[in-house]
Parts: sequence; structure tokens; C-alpha cells
Amino acid sequence: MSARAESRIAEFRTEDDSNIRSICFGYHITLAGSQVIRRLARQLPPEAADLVELASIVFAVDQHAPRPNAAQSGVTVGWGRKIWVRVPVRCLSTWQTHADLVMKTLNWLTDDEWDVEFASRDREDGPLYDGQHALFETIPQNATPALFSGGLDSCCGLAIDSAQENVAPISIYTNSRMRRAQNDVLAALKASSSHSIDPLTYRIQLAGGRKYGKRESSQRTRGFLFLSVGIATSWAIDSNVLRVYENGVGALNIPYLKSQFGSQATRSMHPLTLLQMSEIASKVASGGFTIQAPYLGTTKGDLIGMVPQSADPALAASISCDSGFSARSSYECGSCTSCLLRRQSLQSAGRGYLDDSSRYRRQTKSKDPGLSAMLWQVSLLEQCLAQAHPWRALVSQFPSLLKASHILDPNDLVRLYDRYVQEWRVAGDALGVDVTTWQRRGMT
Repeated sequence: MSARAESRIAEFRTEDDSNIRSICFGYHITLAGSQVIRRLARQLPPEAADLVELASIVFAVDQHAPRPNAAQSGVTVGWGRKIWVRVPVRCLSTWQTHADLVMKTLNWLTDDEWDVEFASRDREDGPLYDGQHALFETIPQNATPALFSGGLDSCCGLAIDSAQENVAPISIYTNSRMRRAQNDVLAALKASSSHSIDPLTYRIQLAGGRKYGKRESSQRTRGFLFLSVGIATSWAIDSNVLRVYENGVGALNIPYLKSQFGSQATRSMHPLTLLQMSEIASKVASGGFTIQAPYLGTTKGDLIGMVPQSADPALAASISCDSGFSARSSYECGSCTSCLLRRQSLQSAGRGYLDDSSRYRRQTKSKDPGLSAMLWQVSLLEQCLAQAHPWRALVSQFPSLLKASHILDPNDLVRLYDRYVQEWRVAGDALGVDVTTWQRRGMT
């Protein structure tokens, strides 16, 4: 193998497997979106290409390193892993300087212990992916780049922004169903928007599953990948800003169950994650970069209420389901916490007419695990908010909120959860929820 080819190979190993395994960007994992990447590789500093490849490799390693099962981990160890990875980069000294920040962010997102090393790669080692031609003349000069998933939050945010300014939504898809769903939402938004919506899309594909055995399904590095792609694409359209549309309740994502701990409740869009990713982007590129999250102080219901009714077809086309983007299903499940939160939010925002029960694979029942978990959480929130010092009670019950209190005002967080509890009261009847049972649920 030539030295040039070797420079493309990343390596990794885990604590319970001393064998060093290889990950090759473009072979084991591909990120197709060359209308962005060709310009990124040719016209921008190579740090941008490094960031995308680093995030893709980390995402692949995350899935090729299974977490310990309950019997292996034990109560004191948790579900974390120790992972070593060596990543070839074009700007070696830059990444070595900021390696601690990268590892700090990955550790926070995954509850793992990451040891990331960087190796030298040829700076002239071609574009990340070659294929289509650059199409940037279609992107308005003043378009604001924003992450877009096809879910309800990103649909709402894009609807609000595109009523006032040009937007360049950045999306990643893993299968054709996800891509079709994203296209349906974008088409509906374009029909109702008075400004330009010019999407920039990537497809990510992971190979090598049989070679490395069963894949890890938790995918806690997904946020690192999506935000990295968003940052690099923002650079590609000459912007130092990336916008995300997550609501505050979803971003903070406090546990639904007593058994949940750490990053088992995903931190992909947590305020601390956004702050750390902004810091990585700013330091690596030697310039300021900001990830804007304008709706961290709002509930999903608040966010829906800000959307003009002309965007109703787009809201109806959006998908908010833990399995709704699966290539194996044409319908949302209707019973996971994401589906239930979508339904609750539409009802509380006065858009219950968009909650079409025929789109769900099954109807929610009062004893469904997802609904029971959400009601347990809401009952605890209500009890905390009724205390003389509600913030003190909230952090005692949900200690993870302390991580957000350094970024968001605690009084704003108290108001956020108070509105969330009230939304459940409004939506309860429509979802068949007896609010008088909350207190009893919270005590069990």
C-alpha cells in the first residue's frame, strides 16, 4: 500500500478488544454531498474537510464498538466504553492543539472515554467525495444555514425563518424514506414561503458491518456528525453562523425514567453541546463561529404556535418518531415518546386537526410504556414547581439541569417546564390522559 493511500486510513480499538481495526473514509463510511464538499475542499481552509472526516470516522467507530451489556457493565461502571482512535488530518498541529476539546465534547455526548490521536495526511489529498458539480450559484448570498431533519421542530423553525429571510437548510439522510420525507416537508414550505429555501443535502452510508460484527444502536455521536457537517457547510457558503431549531424541552431532554442516566437521554442538541461545538469551530478555524438556538426557551407547543397557518401542510408532512424514518416502515409508531410529544404539542398549540391518527401504526393506550414514562416525568415536574424554591427542587430531582444553568437562566428554565406541564393539562383529554393520576404516578 502506498504512503498516499495509508494517509487515508483511521484506526481504532476498544478497551475490551486490543486488536487495532481500520476505518477508511470513502470506503467504510461515505458522506455523499459533493455539491458542498467539492467547494469545501477546493476553496476553504482544509480544517473544514478535516472536521467532516473526523466526525464521520467517529460516527463509524461509535457504531462498530458495541457498549457493554447490563451483565458486563455493572451498576458502578455504567454503559460507557474506552475508545482509542487515530484520525489522519491535513492540519495536524491545529488538531493536536485542540484535541482535548474534541475529546471533552465526545465524552460529554457519549459517556465514553475517548482517546483521540491525530496523524498527518496529505493536504493535497483530493476532495472528500467526487461526483456532482458545485451548485453554489443557486444559493443566495445572504442565506442563513440551518440544520434540517424533517422533524416537527426543524419544520417549525424553517417555516418561521423562511417567512422573513432566505434560508439554506442542511440535511443528512440515511435511506430513501428519510429523503422523501424531508423533500415533502421542503416542498410544502417552499409553496408557502415568501423567501428562498435552497437545501444542501448529504447521504451517509456505513459499510463494514459484517466485518466488525453487530453494530451499536445508541449512536450518541450522531449530534457531533450533524453539527460538524452543518458547521463545514456554513463555511462553504461563507457564513460563520449555523442555526438549529430544537425546542428547550427536547434539547435539555431530562430523563423519562428513574433507570435512565447520563447520555442515555441523548445530548445531541443540549445547550452545552452547542456551546462546545461552537468553540471547536471557532478555535480550529481561528475565527468566531456561533451556533444559534433561538428556541431553547420554548416548548414544542410554543414553537408550533409561532408558525403561520399557511405552513400547516408542511407541519402535517413532518415526522417526529423514533422509528418513523426507518426504511422498513411507512408509518410512525404513535406510541414512542417522540410521537406522544408531537401529539401533545399539536393539541396544546391549537393545531390538533393536524394530529391524524391514521398515520400511526398503533393507537396510544393509557398503560403504554412511553406514555407512562412521560406522565411520571410530568408529575415530578409538577411537584417540583409547586415547591417554595422550584429551581432547587428541579435540580434535586433532575441533576442534569445544572449543566444547562451555566448557559440558560434558571428562572427561564422554571418557566419553560411550567409551560410544559400546563400543555399536558390542555392536551390531556385529547390523548386520553387523566391528569388526576399524575400525583399517584409520580409517587410510585
